[in-house]
Amino acid sequence: SVYSEEMHVGHGALPVKDLYYKLRAALLKFGDVVVEPKKLYIAFKAPKNFADVEIQKNGLKVFLNLEKGGLKDPDGVAEDVSNLGHWGNGDYRIYLAGNEKFDYVLGLLKQSFDAQQGAK
Repeated sequence: SVYSEEMHVGHGALPVKDLYYKLRAALLKFGDVVVEPKKLYIAFKAPKNFADVEIQKNGLKVFLNLEKGGLKDPDGVAEDVSNLGHWGNGDYRIYLAGNEKFDYVLGLLKQSFDAQQGAK
């Protein structure tokens, strides 16, 4: 079956929908990014997944497709989920519920995007 962004976005309360579309717009500015809705999340690919976003009622769960140790995160915002069972790609999970950490989180996502580009 076919999954749609609307289906996922429908899970979120209005502020979360707004936050998702803000995040989506920012990620698309990174470059050649493809948005691909899956069953359980929305994948952002360039060309491989660099972020998977799960829309929850009160926030966004964002998985970064980086291996443990591959993220520079001085504020410790990303959670190491390398030894937890989870469906997202990568070893890091961020919970984004509002705008307060938005720019910082965007910087973390850019690291994942760059890694998928083969950038150093």
